[in-house]
Formats: sequence, structure tokens, C-alpha cells
Amino acid sequence: MNRGIKSPEQVSSRRAALTLMNASAAAAFSTVAILGAGEHRDRDPFYFFLWLVWMALTIGWVFGVPGYLRWSAAERAIINDELVQSHQAKAAKAGLVVALAGLGMLSISGSFQRYVPAWSPAALISLTVVSTAIVFAWLERRDG
Repeated sequence: MNRGIKSPEQVSSRRAALTLMNASAAAAFSTVAILGAGEHRDRDPFYFFLWLVWMALTIGWVFGVPGYLRWSAAERAIINDELVQSHQAKAAKAGLVVALAGLGMLSISGSFQRYVPAWSPAALISLTVVSTAIVFAWLERRDG
């Protein structure tokens, strides 16, 4: 391997740490963006765009292959092995469970209340993305 990568385990450890930091930052930004929505109407589209990009980048950390521009296909295949793909699948399952549970709670609360907050879909998406990333980082740290 080149450019300072000594082993797939080192890449896995770095990826887990970066994914966890990105998920934490995404959770903080989502909280700020959701709680601040509507305060400055002219900034809401910009915050929405930033939030959307951040969620996409967080999911990219989980399901992307590191070193796409830097390493050869053979080196990327070593880094993105069956264990990493298994961790990605488990994280996706956990994210799906969180999303379905959140949708169920939204449906139930919508049945009993006339008003469901406008920020609840964004909060549910943020919770799903962040929980998926945290589960992936935990699995990578534990097994990688």
C-alpha cells in the first residue's frame, strides 16, 4: 500500500474515527439547522442545501470506498473486503429499523394530534443517517 497506509486495519480504524466524528458533527449541525428553521426565512433554502449535502456526505462515509482517487482497484478491493461490506449491511439494517420506528411514531402521533411539527421529517432523516453512521463506526472499531 502507498501513501502511509500500512494495513487495512489502519484504514479501518481511521475510517471508523472519521465516520464517528462526521456523524457527531452532522447531528450537531442538524440540530442547529432544524431548531433555527423559520427564524430567517431568506436563509432557510441555504441551510436546507447545506443540511442535504452534509447528510449525503455522512452516508458517503459509510457506504463509499475510501481512496477512490488515490489507490488502485486492487488496493481498494483489499480495503473494502467482506467484513466492511458486512458492516455496511448491518449499519443499513439498523438505519432502516430507526427509520421505520420513527415513521411509526410519526404516524401514531399524527393520528392523535392535528399538528405534527414541520421539522419532524428532517429530524427523522437526520436521526436515520446519524444512527447508521454511528453503528457502522462502532462495528468498524470493534471488528476492524
